[in-house]
Amino acid sequence: MNTPRFRLTYANVVSTLCLFLVLGGGAYAATKLPAKSVGSRQLKNGAVTSSKVRDGSLQARDFAGGVASAGQGGAKGDRGPTGPAGPPGEAGKPGTAGAAGSARAYAYVNAGSSPSLDPARSHGFASVNQTQTGIYCLTPEAGISIAATAPLVTAVFDSGLLEPEFALPSQSYSCESDQLQVITYVPGGPITLTDAIDFTVALP
Repeated sequence: MNTPRFRLTYANVVSTLCLFLVLGGGAYAATKLPAKSVGSRQLKNGAVTSSKVRDGSLQARDFAGGVASAGQGGAKGDRGPTGPAGPPGEAGKPGTAGAAGSARAYAYVNAGSSPSLDPARSHGFASVNQTQTGIYCLTPEAGISIAATAPLVTAVFDSGLLEPEFALPSQSYSCESDQLQVITYVPGGPITLTDAIDFTVALP
């Protein structure tokens, strides 16, 4: 059996040399690239990450619209100026109506020699009059009895402080039997009637 013999020829030398140059030259090119020879075409998508970017090297123009930046070339963590305030939002929908109150009648009385009921804050009372200083007679509407429950009478606050005068219901006979009588006076010492204080009344 004949064993094949390897013969060194010119062709073998040339091919081996070319193979070495291709492989070695490629490795050289990979490690010894000329300056400015790599551009955006040579970079893979996503090849540049945050860790590869020098802190503070990016400018505001390097960010796409709507992307937050660290300021106009400022240090890491700097905040840009506050933007203008946005337009006000639309008004909210009205809330649901609360449950009806349980008072049968109530009134806000504007005091004085010619007293009156505040219509926006009164219900169930028809009128009010003054028989003399500090004595008021409130007339309820038809069907409302002042004797059914004890009335609630409260002096009105003025500038967050309670006035020195206060109001109390009375059982004297200055008013008609079907009217609610309220007396306002200055407390302490001899009682001094006054018509200088507004008050509220409620019939539960």
